[in-house]
Amino acid sequence: MDIKNQAARLGMNEAEYKVLLRLFIQTSVAELSDLQDTIKAGDREKAKHLLHSFKGASVNLGFTEFADQSLYLQNLVDSDPYQAPDLIRELIREIRDLEKYSTASR
Repeated sequence: MDIKNQAARLGMNEAEYKVLLRLFIQTSVAELSDLQDTIKAGDREKAKHLLHSFKGASVNLGFTEFADQSLYLQNLVDSDPYQAPDLIRELIREIRDLEKYSTASR
């Protein structure tokens, strides 16, 4: 990940982008954990809302692969929600992997 270019794309310096990245990580992990509970409870509308929110945040920060995964999960919530938990756990792991970028020195 090129922090410098991502920050410049958003009109920020690297330190500002890292703060935003940490917020994205914290918020996304919490929302995706909530998503797992929401799916278990059978609330498909709330699940799709959480995924839509996550997708928007992902796009804003330049994480198109997360946005693509979110769209896939949105479709899965309608077709076969019982497959979603494994994919959500993997997505959370991938997001947590971003922490190394949010704490790295220049």
